[in-house]
Amino acid sequence: MLKRSLILLLILALMSSLLVACNDGGKENETTSDTDGGEVTTSEDGFELSVEGLDFGNKEIVIQVRGDDETVKEIGVEDDGTALSAELVERTMATEERLNIVVTISKGESWSNYNATIRELRSSIQNGLGTYDIVAGWSPRLPVLSAEGLFYNLNQFDYFDPEEEWWSQSLVDALTFNGKLHLATGDISSMYMDGALVVVFNQALAEARGMDYATLYNTVEEGKWTIDHLWSITKDVYVDQNGSDTRNEGDIFGLVAQEHINLQCFWGSSGINIMPNNGTDRPEINFNVEQIQAVYDKVYNLFWNNQGAVINNVEGLKLGNTAMRDYFEEGNALFLITQLGNLAYLTDMEQDYGVLPTPKYDEEQKQYYTHLHACTMFGVPMDAKDPEMSAAIMTSLAYDSNQLVIVPHFDKLLKLRYSKDSESGKMIDLIYNSIYMNFDSIYNEALGSVLSDKTTMPVFAIPTLVYKNDGSSISSWWQSNKSNLQSKFNEIMDGFFDE
Repeated sequence: MLKRSLILLLILALMSSLLVACNDGGKENETTSDTDGGEVTTSEDGFELSVEGLDFGNKEIVIQVRGDDETVKEIGVEDDGTALSAELVERTMATEERLNIVVTISKGESWSNYNATIRELRSSIQNGLGTYDIVAGWSPRLPVLSAEGLFYNLNQFDYFDPEEEWWSQSLVDALTFNGKLHLATGDISSMYMDGALVVVFNQALAEARGMDYATLYNTVEEGKWTIDHLWSITKDVYVDQNGSDTRNEGDIFGLVAQEHINLQCFWGSSGINIMPNNGTDRPEINFNVEQIQAVYDKVYNLFWNNQGAVINNVEGLKLGNTAMRDYFEEGNALFLITQLGNLAYLTDMEQDYGVLPTPKYDEEQKQYYTHLHACTMFGVPMDAKDPEMSAAIMTSLAYDSNQLVIVPHFDKLLKLRYSKDSESGKMIDLIYNSIYMNFDSIYNEALGSVLSDKTTMPVFAIPTLVYKNDGSSISSWWQSNKSNLQSKFNEIMDGFFDE
């Protein structure tokens, strides 16, 4: 696949310092005519871009986007000088030139007040105002609107193909209901890569503990990187640096993590899926208590039967997510669970670090799964003035992201520090290609009793119980929440199957 070719080029570049010479994966394109007299782009491997040759007459295109800096930046309308900004602008300019359009943005609220944006979008679309051509929304909240019938079925458009490699296939599988797909993401969203949950480790601390950190990469490649293995190599990594005779801030730990944002990774990485979906039949909830309890038991053991592991705000480590990252950067933790995008904040770290996927449940699990904290999803609102045009623009932006942004994005995350450690490049390749999105993770917040109560959301069941450490079981969580979860699930499904 083209994406894999690009990433392999990155790895070679990291080893040979040739990355700066590559911006399109070495693919030279030639132009041929299609049957309607338009033009399509044909690559060396025979791929044809369906939107080539379209001309929308210099039309202004309005994309509604969440108002945070990183989500505004990923649309690529202005180079703000930060990492990847220039590449995203180049991507958008390529689409503007191809389709003869001008992309503008309309900023909604930031994530902390995004519910106000959801209300505004609902009202705008329901009243047919035609304000937005494309909505680029926050994945924990936007899918609710799709269940309300406010986005077009993308599968109906000539210029959208969900099987193209730049779209997340796990999301396509998860969100295709009754044969219809209303939202898409993948290469088009830089947040898709940045939101992947990973494990990073301090190479200097590993060596100081007598650990050959290269074996960690081998363990991953052999399929033996599991929750139990992470426990075994962190359980004895604790140093009481301040001599307080208690675990607290200032000590060295084997593993640090934030409860809900980070510990949710084990839900996806263990392959849990409580709403299996075949794309046509109406799905039903299959909350496998035994499976989820088994995952919970391993995660509980990792943090509570382990002197070297600590969750923030437990015992003496009163740190938030950013502070946990800083704690790792300062050399006080061997391992940190974090989002891949946070590597950009580790550039001042004195020691080198490595990147690993989140561990599997056990060695019998056939593959690694990368749980996505959040990303940006794209859809065509039902009041869009020219929905076929909007779909074509989404396809073009996604294609140009695949061509112009993916390799530089890897480069920006790696910060070229892995010219001495090409294995981390291979790990990020694995991580990106194993991103796993399912219904429970996408609709997690919508399935809770209220948005402010994470303890009632299914993906947060394991983090909630591990953090509470009060002897509760997954079975008891299910008994307390199944009525509400089933009701919310049925309400969402009604929106897709009662059309």
